Amino acid sequence: MLDYQGELDKTGKNIGSDLAEGKMTLPLIFARDNGGNKASEIICKAVTKQTPEDFNTILDIVSASGGLSYSYTQAKREVELAKKALVHLPESKYKHVMLDLADFSIARVS
Repeated sequence: MLDYQGELDKTGKNIGSDLAEGKMTLPLIFARDNGGNKASEIICKAVTKQTPEDFNTILDIVSASGGLSYSYTQAKREVELAKKALVHLPESKYKHVMLDLADFSIARVS
């Protein structure tokens, strides 16, 4: 999700860098599978040819398809699963750091 929104100084990540490297991230996969044939074609071309100049078009497709909201929902689900996995650990500063880290992982994009 950080590849499609946010600011470098807040997220620590350049917008569009994953796409420029040809990486298929969850928002992009969702958009490819749910954005229609034309959207799928544009995404596949951009990833295969690593064409960041198509980034604004890709961003529009990802947003319109619901790829960002879907990815955020999935990220929240994974965070909750991670936190539940920590419930049985004894209380310690390490447990609290892991809980905070889980929350931080989605706070960067909300």
